[in-house]
Amino acid sequence: MRAHSAGRAPSGRIHPFALETLHAAGIATDGARRKSRDEFTSPSAPSLAIVITVGDSVAAEVCPGFFGRSGEQPLKVHWRCPVPCSAKGGDAGRRRAFELTSQAIG
Repeated sequence: MRAHSAGRAPSGRIHPFALETLHAAGIATDGARRKSRDEFTSPSAPSLAIVITVGDSVAAEVCPGFFGRSGEQPLKVHWRCPVPCSAKGGDAGRRRAFELTSQAIG
């Protein structure tokens, strides 16, 4: 199984606390980059079994079409949670938010 991460407005870099959290969970991030969700909406994109959207503001958006196995639509799930990089409490608050989000996804 392979996981991908993408956003609606990628900045080109992965948040350092996200990398820190992934490393702590034993997940390799070599070659990882922040991707646009548009990379996953064409017929030539990797086939997806499930698409999980996260964040409070994303719930109001129309989810783009993704391609699943054999042309079927993947299962779509939305998890309402605060965006970790917007957490209050400075670096300590953001780091904790990334850790909690990682635990919730796990």
